[in-house]
Amino acid sequence: MPVVIRTRDELAAVVEANPYPEATAEPKTLHVVFLSAAPADPAPLDALDLASYAPDEFRLTGREIYLRVPDGAGRSKLAEKVTRAPLGVTLTARNWNTVTKLLALADG
Repeated sequence: MPVVIRTRDELAAVVEANPYPEATAEPKTLHVVFLSAAPADPAPLDALDLASYAPDEFRLTGREIYLRVPDGAGRSKLAEKVTRAPLGVTLTARNWNTVTKLLALADG
């Protein structure tokens, strides 16, 4: 079974690079999709019409996709599209609370 791993420093860089800092006030609305590698072809994500999914939004940054879903991931059509996009990589998504707790554990 494939796994996605980040070192402590890589996880700290993910937290630091958050393009949606305002979303940390409501951490359940912010998720990080960790990818096993940067997608060779991000076209499936580029093809998404973000305006039709507003206010949900995402940003691909290397091996992470930051996903902001103000109304929750469970109801988000964009979250479904992003996590099911055929990118040719293994992925796993975690909410912001989990991401920051993992970093705290790594620091601990």
